[in-house]
Amino acid sequence: MKSTHDSLGRRTRFKRVSEGTNHRVLSRDIAWFSFLHRHGGRLPTSYLFNATKDTHRSFQVCQVRLKHLYQELKLIDRPWQQEETIDPRYNELIHELNEKSRAVLLSEGLLHKHAPSPNGSFKHQVMLSCISASFELNAKEAGLTYIPQHEVVTNNYIEVEGDKVSPDGVFMLEIGGKKLLVFLEVDRGTEATFSDNFNRKSWKRSIRQYRQIIGHGLYKKRYGVECGALLLVVTISRAKELGILNVIEQEFDKGCNYMMVTHLTEFGRVFHPPKVLDMLGIEWQRSGHQPFKFS
Repeated sequence: MKSTHDSLGRRTRFKRVSEGTNHRVLSRDIAWFSFLHRHGGRLPTSYLFNATKDTHRSFQVCQVRLKHLYQELKLIDRPWQQEETIDPRYNELIHELNEKSRAVLLSEGLLHKHAPSPNGSFKHQVMLSCISASFELNAKEAGLTYIPQHEVVTNNYIEVEGDKVSPDGVFMLEIGGKKLLVFLEVDRGTEATFSDNFNRKSWKRSIRQYRQIIGHGLYKKRYGVECGALLLVVTISRAKELGILNVIEQEFDKGCNYMMVTHLTEFGRVFHPPKVLDMLGIEWQRSGHQPFKFS
């Protein structure tokens, strides 16, 4: 059996097999590269389709074009880690920028120093990218303005009492003419809720640091903004969500209205990359306050 096919004779999705056809880089391709870049570099097919569906409405044509970008032009990769999910053939393909596509962005003036980095755990990064990209797509559907990280930050960290705090993601939403800065943190259940050692990363430590960043206004000086700010935390289970809310409750006598938590089971132990999420429509839980919805 050829290495291009599996043991059942099916063509593998993760080895390049050129069909010998000629293709050139299209404006939609560049839009996809830019969308991937500003959300960390890795996303499933449906996110890229939704990013350009105003002008290209066929999902099947989108899939074929992404295949050509992978097989023929070699401008995107398919990260091997997605093969480790349960029956990956039934999951959407996850696409990744590579050096060739980043070179295209550089030539177009679209490669940005402060865009989210694709470094780190694969599943953590895909979770972060899906959530971040969903916010942009949701905002577009709702007629809101989404401002990506590279247009907001001039540094990828904020110093808090000698520690450099690097948020998983930062972006802005403009709602009703008012801007709102959003710090995004995601947790796949790997971060301790409490730790007696303050030097070890834990949610107790993170909540105290974000109290300084948002509650004491450190972000305003760091980013040169005057708008309000929120911390949004996304984890993978209701139990973990409650644990983080418990930390917030212990740190704030009367609760906190600018720290919000939710959970998405799609990114849990059985990893299943979801289609575009409704991040504006879900309920965000708050300690001492009613749940919050953006829309």
